[in-house]
Amino acid sequence: ENNIPVLAFTTTRWNRLQSDPPPSTMMMDGFRPTTSECLKFALHHPAVEVVLHSARDEEELDEALLPLLSSSLATSKRTGWLSEEECEQWRVYGSDEARWNEDDAFDEYPEESM
Repeated sequence: ENNIPVLAFTTTRWNRLQSDPPPSTMMMDGFRPTTSECLKFALHHPAVEVVLHSARDEEELDEALLPLLSSSLATSKRTGWLSEEECEQWRVYGSDEARWNEDDAFDEYPEESM
C-alpha cells in the first residue's frame, strides 16, 4: 500500500511452528506447517519482497524451496498462493501469542511481555 518493501525472517519461528502448537490453536486436523508452507505464508503478503531462510544444508534448502518453485506458484501472483481457508487456518494457528511464548520467551523483551 505504501510501496515500502518488507523483508521477512524467522518465518518458522526458530522451528517452533513445526512443533506441537498450544492446545488453544489445535484444529484443522492437527495442522503443523512445513518450512515451505511457512515461507509461502510469508511471501503471500503483497508487501513482502524477500524472505530470509537459513537452511542448514542443500537438502533442507531444496525441501523448503522446491515446492514453491515446482508448482504453479512460481508463475502465479503471490497473493493467490493461499485460499481464504488456508489464511484462516494460519490465523487460528498463530492466534494465541501468549501460549506460543510460554515455553520460549527468548524473543520477547520483558517489558513487552503479555
